[in-house]
Amino acid sequence: MTAITDVPEEVLTDLDNLLVQLTAEEYSRPLAVFSGSSMGQHVRHILEFFQCLATGLDSGEIDYDARPRDRQIEISSAYARAVLQNLTVTLRLFDVQQPLLLRQTYVPGACLMVPTNAVRELVYTIEHAIHHMALLRIGVQIHSPSIQLPRHFGVAYSTLIHQQTA
Repeated sequence: MTAITDVPEEVLTDLDNLLVQLTAEEYSRPLAVFSGSSMGQHVRHILEFFQCLATGLDSGEIDYDARPRDRQIEISSAYARAVLQNLTVTLRLFDVQQPLLLRQTYVPGACLMVPTNAVRELVYTIEHAIHHMALLRIGVQIHSPSIQLPRHFGVAYSTLIHQQTA
């Protein structure tokens, strides 16, 4: 049985394995299938959600809307890999029951503060990452078909379990 705190490392390792296979051009090129976004922009988005979680573990408050949107992550896979490796270390050990507040804004100037905890937000960031990795899979299949991704890349754990037991 995999502990929930091991799952981010599994997901980020799969993402890292993709990054080492992409050329700089493949990583940063805008793709029509992504409405003009690049693979690097999806990677940045994934990593920044994990960064928000890591910051929230320190401060007690998570705000996914306040991402730094670090352009360097989206244009340099080497830089993205360094961020990813740092996150892997940061997320290895923490109190999964740590109480947190989630800051959410749907209307400018009106902020909700939602009680949550570290494990709930970890589950969210994992599922969010897998969703974007499914999109990355599509981009790879269309624009970088020589890259072979594992069967589980971008597939929800619940789907994998269902496929194993069906």
